[in-house]
Amino acid sequence: MFHYNRNMVLAAYRAVHPDNLEVEEGTIRNFDADLFARYDEELRVQAAQGNIPINDFNLSMLVLFATRSGAKLVATRVRHAVRFFRSVHPQP
Repeated sequence: MFHYNRNMVLAAYRAVHPDNLEVEEGTIRNFDADLFARYDEELRVQAAQGNIPINDFNLSMLVLFATRSGAKLVATRVRHAVRFFRSVHPQP
C-alpha cells in the first residue's frame, strides 16, 4: 500500500530520476516511503495552516509539488508547494 497516490509518486520519481525509465515496483514503494518520512508531518502542518483540506489527493499533490521545489529545507519546499497548490486550486 502506498502512502500517497501511486501516480503522483511515479510522477515525482520520474522528475527526480529522469534517467530511470524502467523502475521496479519495490523502488517506487521505497520512494513513496521516503517521501512520507521526509515530508508528511510538514505537509499536514502547512496544509492545515493554508486551509487546504487534508486528504489523500491533496497530500499527494503537495508532495509532488514539494519534490519540484529547488529549496534545500523541507519546510521551505512544502511552503512552495502550498503556495503553488493554492494558486492553482483557488479557495472559496
